[in-house]
Amino acid sequence: MNRASIVAEVLQNGFDPGSDIAHARRWVDAAYAWVWNAHNWEFKQVSPITMAVVSGDDTPTVPADYGDSLRIFDSTGNYLEQLDPHVFDMIFVPGQIAVTTSTPIAWKMENRVITLGPVPNASVNFRAAYKRRLAHLLADGTTVTAGPMVLDSSQPLWETSHHMVIVFAATVIGHSVRGGENASLAIEAMKMLRDDALAAMESDLAAQPPRQYGRDNL
Repeated sequence: MNRASIVAEVLQNGFDPGSDIAHARRWVDAAYAWVWNAHNWEFKQVSPITMAVVSGDDTPTVPADYGDSLRIFDSTGNYLEQLDPHVFDMIFVPGQIAVTTSTPIAWKMENRVITLGPVPNASVNFRAAYKRRLAHLLADGTTVTAGPMVLDSSQPLWETSHHMVIVFAATVIGHSVRGGENASLAIEAMKMLRDDALAAMESDLAAQPPRQYGRDNL
């Protein structure tokens, strides 16, 4: 399912396909983020990928979908230690012998900018593993792009078999916002479907045992 088809499914659950479509898109965006944050999902974990390091440049490009828990390995597989920025700056001070170009052994992160120390003396490929921030797939179904789904052709990052959890969660949000005579009944029914769908997704895609989160607060 892509974003457009998910929105269409939501609109069939008691909403106006004309006047509610813009609202439904926002509900789907909120539901997508809610599912993303509900668990430490397997699809958030990025196995080591190539990080190009250029001789004389100590600031390699951070992956666009980087979230946290970054681990960096040099071209021979050695682990680089992450240092507190203050400690890093004390060790690798410009003009001192410690920053003479060599093979980097440590790094710091400030404002999503990686700085290696010492400055690399060769152009090589390092490896980086990390946890993704919110991301989605483009229409081709393989290209990962950081951020929420913004195009009708955008797709959730996880398997199609678990896309309906977004529909149910978005419907809960929509009826909670809209209110109305039968809203409470619709909300309770959709919460049951949402929670069952999320439990099935946890069984298939959870990287670790589920943590506590406020399902009933949505």
